[in-house]
Amino acid sequence: MRASLPLIGLVLALGCSSSRMEPGTVLAVGVWGGERANLIVGPDSVRAEFDCASGRLDAPVVLDALGRFDVGGTYRFEAGPVFAPVPARWTGQVVETAGGSEVTLEVTVHDPKADPLQLGPFHLKSGVRLTLGLCA
Repeated sequence: MRASLPLIGLVLALGCSSSRMEPGTVLAVGVWGGERANLIVGPDSVRAEFDCASGRLDAPVVLDALGRFDVGGTYRFEAGPVFAPVPARWTGQVVETAGGSEVTLEVTVHDPKADPLQLGPFHLKSGVRLTLGLCA
């Protein structure tokens, strides 16, 4: 699957004329940013940046025919005492807009010491990377 990652940029750059995508398409390598979040997709890894937090996805973001995804990973709070990363579920959808591709991202944090925490939705645009706030 890693060999197909560079091709995905071409697939998404060509655009989708409908809301359907080729199942198995992988989210394009690059930066996706929006208010309060960045998603950095590399050829071998996917990581997320938030104000006072970060995360990693355990696998490439593979899209279904409607552009949806569901990937396991971890989330790490970085404000106050910094603890080890906790399990998280990364879900969302890629859609084509007039301004290009957009990812709607939600994160469900499964801290074993707390109730599940739902974060998002975050709306991230391809090619955008925002400077996030610093934690005290």
